[in-house]
Amino acid sequence: MNENGQRLLELCSYYNLCITNTFFSTKPCHRVSWRHPRSHHWHQLDLIITRRSSLNCVNITRSYHSADCNTDHSLVSSKVRMQPKRIHHSKQKRRPRINTTGTTIPALCEHFAKSIERSLQDCHETPTVERWNFLRDTIYNTAMETFGKRSKQNPDWFEAKILEMEPVVEAKRSALINYKSAPSMKTLATLQKAKRNAQRTARRCANDYWLTLCQNIQLHVNSGNVRGMYEGIRKAFGPTTTTKTAPIKSSDGAVIKDRSKQMERWVEHYQELYSQENVVTEAALNSIKRQHEIEELDNPPSLKELWMVPQDTRDSVIVTLYKNKGDRSDCNSYRGISLLSIVGKVFARVVLNRLQTLAERVYPESQCGFRSGRSTIDMIFSVRQLQEKCREQRQPLFIAFIDLTKAFDQVSRKGLFTLLEKIGCPPKLLKMIISFHEGMYGTVQYDGSSSDAKSGVE
Repeated sequence: MNENGQRLLELCSYYNLCITNTFFSTKPCHRVSWRHPRSHHWHQLDLIITRRSSLNCVNITRSYHSADCNTDHSLVSSKVRMQPKRIHHSKQKRRPRINTTGTTIPALCEHFAKSIERSLQDCHETPTVERWNFLRDTIYNTAMETFGKRSKQNPDWFEAKILEMEPVVEAKRSALINYKSAPSMKTLATLQKAKRNAQRTARRCANDYWLTLCQNIQLHVNSGNVRGMYEGIRKAFGPTTTTKTAPIKSSDGAVIKDRSKQMERWVEHYQELYSQENVVTEAALNSIKRQHEIEELDNPPSLKELWMVPQDTRDSVIVTLYKNKGDRSDCNSYRGISLLSIVGKVFARVVLNRLQTLAERVYPESQCGFRSGRSTIDMIFSVRQLQEKCREQRQPLFIAFIDLTKAFDQVSRKGLFTLLEKIGCPPKLLKMIISFHEGMYGTVQYDGSSSDAKSGVE
């Protein structure tokens, strides 16, 4: 080795580099790249250098003497396996998750109930928004103090068998601490015994969990409970993570491939969709007979000033679902679903149950969809009976199918509120419904990224 070779080795050692020509067991003729014209000795002069951290990406490095490169040096080639970097998607900063596995422990649940009862004694008669903020923060802080922060995602069987797994895991952890603080044959034997016990218990708990889950799925299949069967299958296989996304088109038909501009296009689409205000004519409203108000709908569980809905219960996250028909690059081929918070869902369910009483007064007898105790199967049966009778009597039958475009998204809110008042919706319930729609903020979620909160989404 000459002086230049020594300098090269020192450079590689200083910058943590590797010469890939020397890391693979190839034939001796594949390790050299130049032959001396007088002595005819082969030398390795052409090198491929990479970082040591990227050495596992190199499959092989060798020389090819048969390649015609118009030089006295042989061709040196290296096969590299590229490892693309994961793209980081910015996510909104949120509160730490609560360790919900602790809710299966009766002692912790009892302590949480007592702590909540003591904390809520300080809740005074304040405006609705302030009272809601106090209630939200109190429940979260108390749950965090009682159950702790969720550190990682545990398997389903571990959470289901937490009462059996927690003691053996704690025993293994204690044995490990004792062995590290005082290493000896006795503490080592205790640690090995605790490890074997933890592994034996984990295998037994996992087997019991999966056997019980499979038995429940089979029981639902035998009893014809399709919904329970699919719920068990989803629980066993977990949520599907495969998402099919395609470049979408702008309003003028140009294809958008940039992720940030795609998100801007989705925000623009939903703002245009939900900001349209359809006008309901006075003649249409006057044709509806005014009903007397049902004052019982304003009775408890409504609290004082409950009609002022807190902002957290109104905000929603809008996700896009493909309709499985139409152009995938067209925003109109997707259906937007608004996801509310848990408290917002409870509030919306209470309001919906009360509105069902009003709806039963104006529903026609032929209305079967979105109605409890009835099904569209009844109307399909009626249509088939009508077809058979007309065919027997040789009578003509005309059926019209009407599909309204964006029927639920383009409902006139002002006309809807006026209509609710005419069919007998009491003032307090109507104010609750109006406040639930006004000032709502929506965050569009698409392909793992989220947009900023936008107002005007109803």
